[in-house]
Amino acid sequence: MINQNILNIVSILYIFCSALYFSNLFLKIQKIEKAASLLTLIAFLLHTAAFLMRWIETYRMGFGHFHVVTLYESLIFISWAIVGGYLILEVIFKNKAVGGFVLPVAAITMVYASMFSAVDNSISPVPEVLQGNFYNYHVIPCFLAYAAFTLSFGASIVFLFKERGKSKNTSAKGFLGFFPSVAILDDIIYKTIAVGFIFFTIQMVAGMFRTKIIWGSYWEWDPTQIFGLMTWLIYATILHGRYVRWWGDYKTALLSIIGFITAVLGFIAATGRMVSTGHYPIL
Repeated sequence: MINQNILNIVSILYIFCSALYFSNLFLKIQKIEKAASLLTLIAFLLHTAAFLMRWIETYRMGFGHFHVVTLYESLIFISWAIVGGYLILEVIFKNKAVGGFVLPVAAITMVYASMFSAVDNSISPVPEVLQGNFYNYHVIPCFLAYAAFTLSFGASIVFLFKERGKSKNTSAKGFLGFFPSVAILDDIIYKTIAVGFIFFTIQMVAGMFRTKIIWGSYWEWDPTQIFGLMTWLIYATILHGRYVRWWGDYKTALLSIIGFITAVLGFIAATGRMVSTGHYPIL
């Protein structure tokens, strides 16, 4: 399929984008900066076009719907959301340092989805058990939340580099001079966590309703649900702790990384369900 070939190209482009962004942390060459942004934008537009083509194809096959059903589709959607969110941050904050840590996540996700035979890339109808609006209300906010948490993770890594450099009295004109200030990084971390938390809360509630409809109860305590709850609690604690001033920017960055790791473990648990059932789990 044409959309599959385009997505394979996008995977390769994201690898190049990752290399450009990361290398520019050391080289600090304006032409590399511009090339990284331009190539990322082109890759993102191709990614968007391929996703829309895949969506249109579902209508031609007679079961049209927003197509985030299989593991493959989930991976390409979350990488799309990560890159789109990053491009927005780049425009708002006028700095590209975070790209060196965010784009590799999107690239690895796309490479895994596009180039490993274990991930089925065929288009299939939504199973009857997943049909209905609650599925869309669950899965779309879920991956948007993952994208936001990935952005906060990338900014947290940069923040810790910056703080470590300050503690060693590293010159601002050196490697760390390319990074935005800790205040800007903290703003990125806090705002992306806040946005991600809203989306994650929506997906949790929608997932619980789907669980009730299908299994007869709102909660089943399976690994996917447990990791989802842990992730929600970590990010809720981060936001509450900042609101009541229990901690500042440094601990927020550390907890953001822990929350991201928990979210990844939850996605891995969900992936196991997807491999065994062929579609995205309920929660």
